[in-house]
Amino acid sequence: EVRSLVADDEWSGLAIEMTKVIGTAIIEDAKKKKDKVKNKTDEFMGTGDYSTADVLNALDQKVKSEVANLRGKDEYEIGDLALALDEISKDLACKVIGKDGDYEFGDLSRDVDARIKNVVADYCGKDAYEVGDLAAEVKKRTKARVLDFTGKDEWHFGDITKEVNSRRQDWAKGYLGEETWEHYETGDFTKKVLGDLKAFKEGHSVGDVSKDAAKKAVKKAAKAAKNKLMSKMKGAFGESPDSSP
Repeated sequence: EVRSLVADDEWSGLAIEMTKVIGTAIIEDAKKKKDKVKNKTDEFMGTGDYSTADVLNALDQKVKSEVANLRGKDEYEIGDLALALDEISKDLACKVIGKDGDYEFGDLSRDVDARIKNVVADYCGKDAYEVGDLAAEVKKRTKARVLDFTGKDEWHFGDITKEVNSRRQDWAKGYLGEETWEHYETGDFTKKVLGDLKAFKEGHSVGDVSKDAAKKAVKKAAKAAKNKLMSKMKGAFGESPDSSP
């Protein structure tokens, strides 16, 4: 117990020292980041003597100057930013659609529409898209998959359900056996499942699985308690808990 108290005291002291070291490191890191930000701001302002308002005014002038450059002007005027963004958007749209001239209203929409129609036409195996092609192709492919699943030449309402039920019956017949399936009674399937389990085969009775699990759990718990007790006894006599008995 004395050794445990000493170990706890040493651990508490170590935890306190670690807390101080981590706290100091965090503070030093914050100072470095603050100094780095200040150096960048000094470089941007061109001086070390400025206020927050000075920084905001400088940023405002910088932004306005860049917007004026986008418009090819010497000074910024109200509305220049919206016009600059409009020009940039139109230039990007022309690049996307591959147009060399100026952008005209509807160019992007027409290009997107043409691309979608080309993709649909390729999906349908046609050179050009026509209204209804996509729906017709999807219907045709769906029907082909259904006929492949049912093994029929023509599809009729209920074919999928009938095929699913037929496959389910074939599986059940193979699992239960031909004779049992021919004279099937309620509960036969459950009996077959239970009969396949080890706990219900010949020589076992209901509850054997639970009993085996309980025995293993008790044995494992007893072994753990024994090991813990032996470890405490060794510690009390000054022996290493890992030493052999």
